[in-house]
Amino acid sequence: MIVRHFEHAIPAERRAFAPRHAESLDPVASTEVRTALRQWPMYAPTPLHDLSKLAHALGVGRVWAKDESRREPLRSFKGLGGAYALAEAFREHVASISGGPSPSHESLWRGEHAAAAREYTVCAVTDGNHGRSLAWAAQAFGAPCRIYVPKAVSVTRRALIAEFGATIVEVDGNYEAALAKAHADAAAHGWTLIQDTSFEGYTKHCQRIM
Repeated sequence: MIVRHFEHAIPAERRAFAPRHAESLDPVASTEVRTALRQWPMYAPTPLHDLSKLAHALGVGRVWAKDESRREPLRSFKGLGGAYALAEAFREHVASISGGPSPSHESLWRGEHAAAAREYTVCAVTDGNHGRSLAWAAQAFGAPCRIYVPKAVSVTRRALIAEFGATIVEVDGNYEAALAKAHADAAAHGWTLIQDTSFEGYTKHCQRIM
């Protein structure tokens, strides 16, 4: 095995975030996210594995690997971002139609807002993980979910998304063509696009996913 270790040339204490980056990495926002995730019924810390041989090969003190394969049901850290962004968007929607405060994450996962969710269609483009995350949360909340996939996405990946109840929409083209189609359909039908790709005027959901 060949291992290469790259270290940033500028010391960490000299690197400052631009305001637009600091907004995404705000410690207060991070605390809010952690608080929300702990309300999810499947929440559990994932284990760390001590890779002592790799640390020795790199010439560093310790190397730890965070084992996300234990994170059910998606077995990936990428399962959190899309689901969290959808939860936040849906909480805002419920508050807007009720005139009250945003519901808790715990109440969403208990299905307490399924009536509102049935009228709240969510969509996105994916070639894998993001679509599964969104479909999983939409199914739990009771919301219809439409996942657009480029033609080249494999049957296996489509099936992994569809097992969470999402409708798969194939687009005869590449990722950009699928994104254009999903964006147009969301605008035409009043659906909510929860996309992990930013574009002009579209960043809020992406920041939440991150």
